[in-house]
Amino acid sequence: MKRKDFKLYLETLKNEIYKVIDLNNDKNLVKLEKDILFVIFENLNYKKHIYKNQIYFNMNFWVNFYKNSKGDFRLETEIIQNFVKKLIQNKFVNKNSKNYPNNRSIFCINPLSQSFLTCSLDDYDRIIGIRDNLIQKLKEDSLLNDKDSNLEFEINLFIYFKLFSIVKISNTQFKYLKRENIIYAGDKVIFVLIDTSIEGFRPIHKIIFDNTTSEIIKQIFPKEIKMIFEAKEYIFTKNYNFYYRKMKNFCEKNNIEEKITNSVIELEFQLNSTPLTLTLMKSTKHPKLSLFELEKLYPNSVNNNLLAIEKANKEVYKNFNQPRKDANQNYFDDELDDELDLKTELKFKFDVYEKLTEIVKVPNEKKLIFEYISNWRKFMLNEKNKADRLESIYAYLEFLFFKYENKKINQRTLRNYLQISFDYCFNILVKSVSTEDALKSIYEKLRNSNLNPRVQNKYLSRILFFFDKQYEYRANKISSTVSYNRSIVFKDELRELVKILLEEDSKLYKSKLLKYRRAVFSIIAYYSGLRKSELYSRETRDFFYIDGRNFYINVNKNGIKKINSYNQNITISLKNSNAIRAFEFKISDKKLFKIVKDYYELLVDRKIAFLFPDENNGIALKDKVMKIDKINRINSILQDITKRYTVIHSFRHSYVTNEIKNLIQKKDKRNEDIYDLIARVGHEDPETSISHYAHVDLIKIMKI
Repeated sequence: MKRKDFKLYLETLKNEIYKVIDLNNDKNLVKLEKDILFVIFENLNYKKHIYKNQIYFNMNFWVNFYKNSKGDFRLETEIIQNFVKKLIQNKFVNKNSKNYPNNRSIFCINPLSQSFLTCSLDDYDRIIGIRDNLIQKLKEDSLLNDKDSNLEFEINLFIYFKLFSIVKISNTQFKYLKRENIIYAGDKVIFVLIDTSIEGFRPIHKIIFDNTTSEIIKQIFPKEIKMIFEAKEYIFTKNYNFYYRKMKNFCEKNNIEEKITNSVIELEFQLNSTPLTLTLMKSTKHPKLSLFELEKLYPNSVNNNLLAIEKANKEVYKNFNQPRKDANQNYFDDELDDELDLKTELKFKFDVYEKLTEIVKVPNEKKLIFEYISNWRKFMLNEKNKADRLESIYAYLEFLFFKYENKKINQRTLRNYLQISFDYCFNILVKSVSTEDALKSIYEKLRNSNLNPRVQNKYLSRILFFFDKQYEYRANKISSTVSYNRSIVFKDELRELVKILLEEDSKLYKSKLLKYRRAVFSIIAYYSGLRKSELYSRETRDFFYIDGRNFYINVNKNGIKKINSYNQNITISLKNSNAIRAFEFKISDKKLFKIVKDYYELLVDRKIAFLFPDENNGIALKDKVMKIDKINRINSILQDITKRYTVIHSFRHSYVTNEIKNLIQKKDKRNEDIYDLIARVGHEDPETSISHYAHVDLIKIMKI
């Protein structure tokens, strides 16, 4: 839609919505909805919030709405939500829009704020008392030399983890807990769990406890005397169901419920913490901690056997996930874990998928099932190619139908397979950025469910079968994707990288500007968090020095259009509409700041068009950007330095992680700070920044 048509469109749309609002007999509600609509229209942007003649609400819209309404609707959350639903039902608003947030304070991204509303103070005092008595008993039992055979100790410890720890252990992970794999990192205790080997990949899970639980674990498993006991023994010697029944007996005896007890513990944690800290502590979907990162921060804390397993896992992960292209080729590999573009997301036919979800209603009567299968085959044939993300699902559904027709499965099994597939796989897959992202989300949903471990593994095996059959994802690829992540880059490693890049490029070029190019690229990427394609395509006019150690950068399409117009080997584009942004950033390191400032002054002095110019015979070209293969070479140098899986995109992970760490440290915290960060990163929602980029485990163990 063009800007000149926007005002006319809004006026027409407003009149149509007024007709719907006026149908209500409640005059007070009519006035309130019109007031809400006025503020909504004041905050609409024709580029960001209109798609195919419908309004689209994203999280940034509601942030601006809240600010500009000046709190007028602070107590009208439910009314706003119902009003938005009415607009969606009448097709004024796109059905994929985000509704107004549930929390009364829009800036609270803490998922546990409901605990304030659901907890009874009587329950609070009583449950905290029960918890404290259990902790005391654990500490007393921990002093017994025969506690390895003390089943009561094991039962009490299980009850504590399930009911009273803010950080939860997955039901399937209890059986892997060993005393020898307890790591002491400053004031935090980390449980390292070695899962069953899958075709050469051995999943390693790390559980980082909060300060309270860490302190308890340090007392019941003291670091200094843990070798008195047989460290290789598992902490829990019985199966999960045994302990779970004991926990149920404990709850019944003390007249408490698991859900209410968890809510009380969350409330206690929130009273002694901040919303952001609590959100991070409870976050389960985020880049996981590498044992090599842990060893770097706390030398000699990780035993060599664990490091050897991690090293072998890294090679498996690299084989599957690192681009198998020669370093001299042109490619961009840095946007696989980012947000979907709005238009891409809206093009997906969610109405088709919603209809497809009804396929789980398998008829009970046998005589109706062949008609049921025939009707769904016709539906899938008619809707084929309308939504590419459904092709693999269609193929799998056809496979299940074929199995039923050939009497390999019965009606009940068909129904179960369909229910599992939709609940724990397809509903996530169709909304995920990538297949890899879907796998991680599916795994997290299963592992954090309260399903029995045997049932979890059964569900997981069906889902893995789907990915193997439809995507040819072998089990070790899936396991490595779920359990391994690229690492962040620490500041001393950045300095080492800059040193090596300057040394390498000094041998190739006499020009100071050309010597500095790759070093400056790395420094800016680290301190700005820009995607590789965004930084690579910047023009010199998009970047300038402000004062102190502060710079300004503007991400727009101008440089991209120029590069695409003359270079046919690569196609560059911005990830989404949120990628267009401008912000300040600071280079805190004095030496690295000077390198960037000197480089910038050379660009301006020589009137070079691109921030990272190409060269010919050692002379910088004024209107061409450097070859991307020279940038991609940084990946291998970085991994040689860190000995971890680090690539250029790791700078973006490092930026988000460091910025969130800084937010926690700030004395004058503002609730809006997290939204300022996601705007700088180019995201729409804090969930993407935290789930894909914030290395929460590292933040937990860093001394801040």
